[in-house]
Amino acid sequence: MDADKRALKGSSWRDRFKLKHKSLPTRFYAVDVDLALVEKSPPGLVAILDYKHPNDRLTFAEVLAYNAMTQFLPVYIIIGLPDGPFDVFRYLEGNPAPDPPTVRLELVRTCQDWAEFARFEAELRERYRQGQGGGG
Repeated sequence: MDADKRALKGSSWRDRFKLKHKSLPTRFYAVDVDLALVEKSPPGLVAILDYKHPNDRLTFAEVLAYNAMTQFLPVYIIIGLPDGPFDVFRYLEGNPAPDPPTVRLELVRTCQDWAEFARFEAELRERYRQGQGGGG
């Protein structure tokens, strides 16, 4: 990735679009994927990552979306402060009906910092390249 792309914090256009979408009827639920890990060789999706602050909860829309996504690739919920430490959970399943929804997560790693998180991600990518998907 080139230096210009590394410096980007996000698109103000995308943020405006998402904000405008919130003005549509309340029954028009949506979910925002925080990060989709992709691999160039072989080309494909490795995993979906969703970052949560320790006080955040998964929404019913996220549970619906993650239930569908886990049929095709692993979903990980990363809980922690922006600079770590991070608890990395594999999303297993959820029930969107109760308020708040119930979910089943499996703790797969606690990363003290970004260097340790990079090792975790490297392992996910290696399993993907070996044809084992991004699980575990």
